[in-house]
Amino acid sequence: MQVQREIITACQRQSFVYKVEDDVWPVYHFHPEIDILYFKKDRGRVILGDYIGDFEPGDIFFLSPSIPHALHASERKIIKEDDSLYVIQFSLDSLGQDFLAKYEMEGINNFLSSCNKAYKLQGTLRERIASKMEEMNKCSTTSQFSHLLQLLEMLSESSEKEFHPITSPSYNPSMKVDSVNKVNSVINFIIKNKHRHISLDEISDHLCMTSKSFCRFFKKNTGKNFVNYVNEIKIGEACKLLISSDLTVSEICSKSGFNNISNFNRRFLELKGMPPKEFRIQAKL
Repeated sequence: MQVQREIITACQRQSFVYKVEDDVWPVYHFHPEIDILYFKKDRGRVILGDYIGDFEPGDIFFLSPSIPHALHASERKIIKEDDSLYVIQFSLDSLGQDFLAKYEMEGINNFLSSCNKAYKLQGTLRERIASKMEEMNKCSTTSQFSHLLQLLEMLSESSEKEFHPITSPSYNPSMKVDSVNKVNSVINFIIKNKHRHISLDEISDHLCMTSKSFCRFFKKNTGKNFVNYVNEIKIGEACKLLISSDLTVSEICSKSGFNNISNFNRRFLELKGMPPKEFRIQAKL
């Protein structure tokens, strides 16, 4: 599947976009608009810049401009709901630079101008923003804009504990369309083959690159080396199985694509700070 910079045409003629989706979009993509994503019912995996993690119902992420991202929902055996994902998209230009320069907008303008990462909302801030985004679904367009300003004021007054950056400070990807296409191809390949070992030579051949060139390219565009990136996706799969199944740790090790239990335990401890068995106990608690 080809990826390109997403053109959000609505933001070229209106101040912001507010929409409620029935599913998440797994394509790795980017756009110059800010994204606020509220997962109402889905759970799955998010790739936001150099961050890989899980999302679950109630999670909210704030993406600064041009942060590449992909959303992979877990398999669902229910009919798609029409309110799985709430989305707000806008830019400084779509809101209006003259409007943001007004005295009353100083706090919001300073906040938006300083955002350059992906963030995850926590605590009462997350609850208040979720409530505000759901309220917007029942409002007129004018009222929605008023709600957006209130929402941005809440964010601008938040602490780092509530508005927590999740991409690394040094993350600075190349936003060339061809590069994003290639990374998307790699991500899809990893997810499709996450249950087995993926060698560096194999993935390099997949992109018709030498191993050395691929390593340079992947590090520049994801902020991570390839082996660590694969391990994060596989450990994420293992976490899902630890929580949702009664499989043994050895069985989960195999299903997650690790070829020996000691390597699996070591990588799990590095990424999750605890052994798989303890993770399962804590998750159930």
